[in-house]
Amino acid sequence: MAAINSEEQTKLLFEIIEQDRQHVMLYVGICFTIPAFSIAQFKITDMPLLVRCFLAISLLLFLFAGINYFYYAQAIHWRRLGTVREALKKEPEEVMNILMGSEKGIWALAKKYFQ
Repeated sequence: MAAINSEEQTKLLFEIIEQDRQHVMLYVGICFTIPAFSIAQFKITDMPLLVRCFLAISLLLFLFAGINYFYYAQAIHWRRLGTVREALKKEPEEVMNILMGSEKGIWALAKKYFQ
């Protein structure tokens, strides 16, 4: 496999981050749609108390997951802005560190939301 230059690496990184953003926003939409659909479609008053409790807990967990995914998407956005700044300086190593690095990368910033 031939080595790719820094411009191609930067384009590839931006494509990966964009695909990740699209997936995360899909998850956010799902996490907020399921509770809204459930509340609109089910007759909660006809359900036994135990079922209502489980439904409420599961809906709250979906909302919590959606909020965490939203914060992760926000972190991706801020990292992309930092990446653009570094890309304009033409420092591809710093671009990769901002996006994927273990100290400054997206996962380093957002892992507290998913642990």
